[in-house]
Amino acid sequence: MSNEPTGEPARAAPTAEGSRAGTRTSAPTPLAVGPDAPTRGRAIALPLRREGPAKLTGEALYADDLVFEGAWFGATIRSSEARARFDVLDLDDAFDWSKVVVATAADIPGDNVVSLIKDDQPILVPMGGEVQHHAEPLALVAAPLIAAVSQVVWTASDRSHRLAPALAHALLFGHLRPLPQGPRSARFEEDQAMRRKLRAERPARAAAGPPEGP
Repeated sequence: MSNEPTGEPARAAPTAEGSRAGTRTSAPTPLAVGPDAPTRGRAIALPLRREGPAKLTGEALYADDLVFEGAWFGATIRSSEARARFDVLDLDDAFDWSKVVVATAADIPGDNVVSLIKDDQPILVPMGGEVQHHAEPLALVAAPLIAAVSQVVWTASDRSHRLAPALAHALLFGHLRPLPQGPRSARFEEDQAMRRKLRAERPARAAAGPPEGP
């Protein structure tokens, strides 16, 4: 019998356990494929991820979909600057704070640090500390009613002293040549006008409170 390669991928023999069950009970056996040899692939009818069909059909439940009696709602107040010194968090004195909890870095009992490769990322930026990126967490809010949480997040504002960028734009992109810009589309101009309008209306919306909702 010849031992010359046939071009077909060689598969290991199935185990006795897999033969008795009639189905594969462990990970597929790796293929041993020679140079430039074609392979047949492994497309199968069953999904490789058990939660795949539920996510595709919208039946999967996420944390925001789960409601438990007595559970509180929470949100994060984040920085509006990319690099700044966080001075103070302004909260509305006229608001009823009896059923709302606001936690800052001063309320963390242990180390205020997210354990990464280097311990340089705080859980919450402390007052007087440095904001290192846009939307960095400053405080946590919790309340039994989602409307109260929304109102705090909607009206709260951080007072920060903007600092110079850590890296200059010329250092990052100075070696790149600007691309020629063509005429802007009407849709782009409409989007920019809407952004300017929303920014101008932000103080009035904050004074009016959050939109009505559950």
